[in-house]
Amino acid sequence: MSRRHIGLVLITALSALSSAAVAQDRQLEIGFRPLVLASQGEPSNDMLGGGIVGTWHWRDDWYFGVALDSMTFDYERPQFALGISQPPGLKAIDGSNSFTRLSGWIERRYESDGAWDWFWGAGLGYATVDVETVTGPTALLGTFNIVTDASDEIHLVTSAGLRRSLGDKWTFAATFHLEHHLTDYEIRDTVSGATGKIGAHTPVGLSATFGYRF
Repeated sequence: MSRRHIGLVLITALSALSSAAVAQDRQLEIGFRPLVLASQGEPSNDMLGGGIVGTWHWRDDWYFGVALDSMTFDYERPQFALGISQPPGLKAIDGSNSFTRLSGWIERRYESDGAWDWFWGAGLGYATVDVETVTGPTALLGTFNIVTDASDEIHLVTSAGLRRSLGDKWTFAATFHLEHHLTDYEIRDTVSGATGKIGAHTPVGLSATFGYRF
């Protein structure tokens, strides 16, 4: 699925949520969020980005949510995964990757007597990945040229956090994220012929969502 198709799916999903909210007199929120994720180094230590978020009041204290996020991250030293060493003293060479993700989840909110309410959520995401070719010198005075075949990914997404109203229409939510990305990279050095794989990883992170209630 291309980024254009993911965007069309999100627009369709938000339109459906909006229509359902109007038809059933339910609350709809649309907003944006910066998102930071940290992982274990394969394929990345940190992922930076954010996107558009929509939530719809389903019933009682339950909500449905969708988001379209775009994230960029350093492709951390794929040459090391193939056993290729760089010259001593040379800064490790990274690539630059990105993914675009459409995610959906169910959310449970808990009202309190104070300004802040807490919530948790769980769902799935589908991500398309763009991967950069990584080149550089080897410790044996040669070169490496690493190409990566990155499959689309399924992400298991969970979250918990605090939210509050900012006046009658605006809202703010601070959210902790725990995710599991079913990454599948097949990597190959076109110079030496060495091959390898990078698999699933479990990033954690934070986001700050500013929303508008309709």
